Amino acid sequence: MKFTIPGEPVPKERPRRGPHGNWYTPRATKAYEDTVAYSAMAAGSKLTGPVVLNTTVYTSNRKLDMDNVLKSLADGLNGHGYDDDRQICELHMYRVWSANPRVEVELKETQETTEDP
Repeated sequence: MKFTIPGEPVPKERPRRGPHGNWYTPRATKAYEDTVAYSAMAAGSKLTGPVVLNTTVYTSNRKLDMDNVLKSLADGLNGHGYDDDRQICELHMYRVWSANPRVEVELKETQETTEDP
């Protein structure tokens, strides 16, 4: 499954506590995770076995926190690209400076290594 998520990638923000003590995901994070989910749904059916996640992040933001972008992508793909991000057993992530921000994603099923070589 291959697809592109348009726009500047959004790093996952920490959960916030509301005025009545409830916890919530910040709006920008939630909106980006929804965009990731819609992009994955449009690309095809979700994968059920172990997966390899390949991503290329095109960004103009020199201070972009890549591990938090990964969290947004992985959480946005939950239930849409795969059942749960625990299925990721291999990961490749690249950053490219670009005036055309986007994230290109490739998800593919693989065989999970179950023993130490």
